[in-house]
Amino acid sequence: MEKAIMKKEITLDYLRFKLANIINSIDKAKKENNLSVATVNEWISLTGLQTKKSLEELASEELLKKLVLKIKKNPQKLINGISIEDLGNLLYKENKSKNNPSGYFKGRADDIRALEGIKYQEGKIFEKAYNKIWFSEKFLNDIEMFGEFMRLGFILVLEKYVNILKNRKILNCKEKLKISDLKLICNEIAKNINADLPFGNYEQFKI
Repeated sequence: MEKAIMKKEITLDYLRFKLANIINSIDKAKKENNLSVATVNEWISLTGLQTKKSLEELASEELLKKLVLKIKKNPQKLINGISIEDLGNLLYKENKSKNNPSGYFKGRADDIRALEGIKYQEGKIFEKAYNKIWFSEKFLNDIEMFGEFMRLGFILVLEKYVNILKNRKILNCKEKLKISDLKLICNEIAKNINADLPFGNYEQFKI
């Protein structure tokens, strides 16, 4: 699951380059007699955090995969229309791991690593989700907190792309989204994360 939380552009060559820089920094600091284990550990930790996805990246990719699959394989709960919040909650509940009911990924360690990454990367979606968690005054452990970040991330990403399509007058203003609307949203998310469009041309889904 480490692959799911790592930025797509991270390669072995990138990591080799970053590690080479750390080794060079260690050699330089040793010569200057200005080196501590804590400092080296911080350099290594920072490199790891820089490879992780932001909440928006992670939620967008997970949401796209789950929503496309739901539309294609199990659209019954979508046929009569669904609100943004209900859809976000539905996709989160249906797709979080049954082995980790408080979090999201199958392994609790993956949740913790992903949480560290989204905290480091921050961003607008993260800030909005963080504020909602903060004002809810819930006491959450790290696993529960990451699960809540993913649930809110799904909702906030959906809101973002609904607003984008509304502003471009591609999507009509309405409380409930139909399957044709959801296909438009999937295509827009895919376009913005450089993925293949799952539902072909936009025009065929316009209302």
